[in-house]
Amino acid sequence: MSKRFLKWLRVAETDNQDKKTFSFQLFWDKAEEFELIEVAARLIENREFTRVMRIALRVIPALLDGDLEPLFEAFPWVRAEFMQYMKEVQSEPQQALPANIEDALRDILKDFSVGNSSESANAHSRVAVHRPASSTLTVKKDNKSSANVADNFLKSLGVLSGPSG
Repeated sequence: MSKRFLKWLRVAETDNQDKKTFSFQLFWDKAEEFELIEVAARLIENREFTRVMRIALRVIPALLDGDLEPLFEAFPWVRAEFMQYMKEVQSEPQQALPANIEDALRDILKDFSVGNSSESANAHSRVAVHRPASSTLTVKKDNKSSANVADNFLKSLGVLSGPSG
């Protein structure tokens, strides 16, 4: 837990508070923020502001970490659309995955974990796995993200390929 959170918690317990209020500023003279002010006004008028902020506070940090699950939980139709899109972009007929595909992919992707000090901060590493019909899988390391690329990729494969026998 962060120091700020612990401080807020102590104040809440001391003052017997059951709510935490947050305040931030948006600038009228910045076009993007002006639009956000308009959105906030509409949400407040429709008594949806708090609900939307709660969703945003759950979903956005998870997305920044590469986790789609909170997005899918908040918006189940997004999962359905995403899965439909993934099926449509698969141009080759479904082939059974080799039994050792997970191990092979972990070996390939292990060098792309966050914090790999052997790479410079701006470097993008690539690995290409050639498949029949000359298709190529390219994996790029995102040095800004704390996402676990290998695990997220393997989770996606598991969902797309269905249960293994």
